[in-house]
Amino acid sequence: MKYLVLNASPNQDGGTAKFVKAFREAAEKHGEVRVMNLHENPPRFSKGATTRDSNFTEYQQEALDCDALFIATPTYWFNVPAILKAFLEEIDEVDEKFYTRPRVLGIAVYAPQGGELGVASALVFPLNHLKFALVEEGYIFHRGIAVDDWAWEDIARMPERMKRVVGLHD
Repeated sequence: MKYLVLNASPNQDGGTAKFVKAFREAAEKHGEVRVMNLHENPPRFSKGATTRDSNFTEYQQEALDCDALFIATPTYWFNVPAILKAFLEEIDEVDEKFYTRPRVLGIAVYAPQGGELGVASALVFPLNHLKFALVEEGYIFHRGIAVDDWAWEDIARMPERMKRVVGLHD
């Protein structure tokens, strides 16, 4: 099982980074984990034209190779950060390559100022188009308050649910 974990936050010590750490630690028990921090190597921003180059970018190749994608993101004005939108646009350039097999999706949103529902539509719909299916209990948010601490247990169980859906067993 190959897990691709994306961190869309520039803050490597904040709430979003805690999501990444919790998921990574749980996923390492079930397979190979690749963590990519979008701010360390930003994806290309789209200029409106889609190029279908036969040489895949690192993000395109990692997304194509994974069985499960986990995205940890903060909210920026009730939506995803522009850098995460750039990732979506970059992998969309090779959309026909995703149709060969389904993949599972999990999302964790750090939303101390709200906006977690805007992130859902910005990520789930386009990724579903690319054959990523949201795993059960696969959309988690935390608003930075104790009442949302249920998120940590759900994140810790998510890699196992993803593996079960993909059908890979130990």
